[in-house]
Amino acid sequence: QQLPALISFESSAGYHFLHTGNSSAQLLNIPASWHRTPHEIALLISPNDESRWAGVTLEEPTPNWSSYSYLVIELINPNEIPIELNLRIDDRKHNQEFNDRFNRALSIPAQTRISVKISLSDIAQGPKTRQLDTHEISKLVLFEDLKLHRLPFYLCSMRLE
Repeated sequence: QQLPALISFESSAGYHFLHTGNSSAQLLNIPASWHRTPHEIALLISPNDESRWAGVTLEEPTPNWSSYSYLVIELINPNEIPIELNLRIDDRKHNQEFNDRFNRALSIPAQTRISVKISLSDIAQGPKTRQLDTHEISKLVLFEDLKLHRLPFYLCSMRLE
């Protein structure tokens, strides 16, 4: 069972609830060395100079993920060094504490296109003191902590499988 993409760049409706906050973002054709089809489009996310975090927030994604098994995020690291990203997922019961949500560090190798596949059972086990409610997902944040580097990356898509 596959849900239409949580984020797709084929039409503006595919990213209506996507916010880039303190990052600059451009829809660009994916460079030929990484595209899967000619003219494939992705979002290039670049840190702004004054920001501590760079990334994207998906507010109000399709809330009920319970009938799916995986979250899949397609990313490209065009840089000469690996990039470290963080993934945060909140449900509607989230109390704004770090330990009350799903958090995962993602290491993207240099000059690579990668599919990051995370099981929904892992996501549900994210909070330390309760189970995250996969029927009531409220927000997904993918970001780079700029203490380490200030590197751009491409977000190609996010989907549930």
